[in-house]
Amino acid sequence: MLRTLIDAGPLIALFDRDDKFHFEIKKFLKSYEGSLATTWPVITEVLHMLDFNVKTQIDFLKWISIGALEVKSINLEDVSRIIELSKKYADIPMDFADASLILVSD
Repeated sequence: MLRTLIDAGPLIALFDRDDKFHFEIKKFLKSYEGSLATTWPVITEVLHMLDFNVKTQIDFLKWISIGALEVKSINLEDVSRIIELSKKYADIPMDFADASLILVSD
């Protein structure tokens, strides 16, 4: 089975009907036969971007609670690796959520 790491962008688009990629991500997920994984920092970013509507945030959390996403944890011992990644990619836009995805992909 395919397992795909997913960043905030597609998740925001899935729950924000005004997002220009909303229908594309819905179409993709209907045909996708694998599982999706992400991290808690990505979930935090999504919730922040969905702050225009508490009901939408709750719908996103309910979707997670039914197993739509496998959520990978970041541990204290992972912080040093995130610091390394942040230094390595300092010349390109990379935030904590992005670094967490790189971390779990290793």
